[in-house]
Amino acid sequence: MKKIIVILSSVSAFLFAPLVPATLLSYDIVVDGMGAWSGSIPRPFGLPPQPAPLTGKLTVDNTKTDKTGLIDLVFVTGAKTWTENLPDRTTPAPTSFKFDALGNLTDFLVNLNDAPGFLTLASNNTMNASDGTSSIFCNSCVHFSAAAAAKAPIPGTLALLVGACAAAGGLARRRRSTR
Repeated sequence: MKKIIVILSSVSAFLFAPLVPATLLSYDIVVDGMGAWSGSIPRPFGLPPQPAPLTGKLTVDNTKTDKTGLIDLVFVTGAKTWTENLPDRTTPAPTSFKFDALGNLTDFLVNLNDAPGFLTLASNNTMNASDGTSSIFCNSCVHFSAAAAAKAPIPGTLALLVGACAAAGGLARRRRSTR
């Protein structure tokens, strides 16, 4: 009986512990300069002096806080579409991600090089883009929000939980049948 109680308490502690499952998270990015765009004229990539909001999508792995956590990025700046994804990783440091206790993205910094140009995106802070001859930037202009149906738990996490529940049920049933 003690053995079953120990096993069940271990399984329940595991099941109800504050787990943050490995998850791929997708976010919509909007850069709105609100008329406060700075940089050189003409703007890079054919952008007008005061462009409409720039948009993109970012997908990250919430178990990694360095550049390996960047799964996919698509961001459009005028005639230039910036893309970065696995296994085609060329992202230089510094690229970083921060997550809260529930595994949701709270901050990010992404730098992409496409010599002679570059793109820097920092959450709720700065966007800077250059084509090598001209540049555009804004401060306090990057905003992000979770995309619809963003969370997709890694199958191994779910398999482990189902397996633990099955093992606990099997032990309890076996104990009952041997009486």
